[in-house]
Amino acid sequence: MRDLPGSSTARGFTLLEILVVAVIMAIVAAATLLSVGLVGDDREMVREADRLVALIDLAAEDALLQGREVGLLLEPAAYRFFVFDALTNRWLSIEGDDLLRARELPEGGRFELAIEGRKVVLDEHVQKDDAEEDFAPQIMILSSGQMTPFEIDLERDIEDYRFTITGEANGETEIEKHAL
Repeated sequence: MRDLPGSSTARGFTLLEILVVAVIMAIVAAATLLSVGLVGDDREMVREADRLVALIDLAAEDALLQGREVGLLLEPAAYRFFVFDALTNRWLSIEGDDLLRARELPEGGRFELAIEGRKVVLDEHVQKDDAEEDFAPQIMILSSGQMTPFEIDLERDIEDYRFTITGEANGETEIEKHAL
């Protein structure tokens, strides 16, 4: 017997139709989760670039208010702030300051540095004790409000862009995002 148009006989879905809908929903859900994961990584690098600019500005204010010289040492995937001790003529770690503590980049992140237009090779510095290591940070932030002119590129392997943080001699900093 055939269903006539307008009749009230209802027909259900076949198992194949239900499976096709379930597969389509799973694909959409997986694509959504993957895109949220990628955006999360994007936010992580944006946050790190913004943090570095804010910390450089904070160190500049600190140098000006405290009347001390502050330095920034970049490693390939980490950075640390130091203060110059005029009595020992050395750069010392800033102790007890949670904001200017040593930090590492998110996985896969790396720095490139240019000082006054010249590329700087970044080395790993393993610091056991301030007295054991004699070095100078690459970027000096002076109590006069001036700083070493620099350009820091921050990028990560899995992303299609990089951030460039620029510092001027007068102490101004800015950040730009560039597509690769």
